[in-house]
Amino acid sequence: MLYALDGRLREQLKTTRGLGVNGTGNTMWLACSDHDGLFDVMPFQVKLPRALESGEALIAARDDIRRVLRGAAVGRVVLLSAGNNGRHKLGYHAAVPRITMETVVAFAAAEEGMDFVRVSRATAKSWLGLPAEGGSEAYVDDVIKTPQVAHWKKKRDLAAMAAVAGVTEAERSGAGNTDD
Repeated sequence: MLYALDGRLREQLKTTRGLGVNGTGNTMWLACSDHDGLFDVMPFQVKLPRALESGEALIAARDDIRRVLRGAAVGRVVLLSAGNNGRHKLGYHAAVPRITMETVVAFAAAEEGMDFVRVSRATAKSWLGLPAEGGSEAYVDDVIKTPQVAHWKKKRDLAAMAAVAGVTEAERSGAGNTDD
């Protein structure tokens, strides 16, 4: 269990662990990776609670994300920006829930003192050495050999791709490394 690790070992793990985040509406889909590949994270989704006032809902969502970040002992959060295939334009009111939750993730990472980066799908593909052409979904099976089954397609699959890309780039560049 990660909570039982001593502080030094926990810090060493953080240098090569990343949380990938992919938003759909008011839900953030989460996946964790290290240099050995994906590992389970629970919960694998965080939603903006509906039964609370807006301020309370934001705080509850932030606290949920902070618990995931601490429990998974990640050092880097990679949030995948919304895709844009040029055919579909998302209206303002449809985009607000996603943008709100993305902001909550950014604040949670900052409060936990973690490296946070928002990347385009093209950047994530570049970090993984994938071709620029084609959508990110077309390359998921090349990057992730064993799907984390529940809610996989266009949700957790892209979060997993972002997590792997973030770890790959952090190890290549030394970003987020605490061993300096």
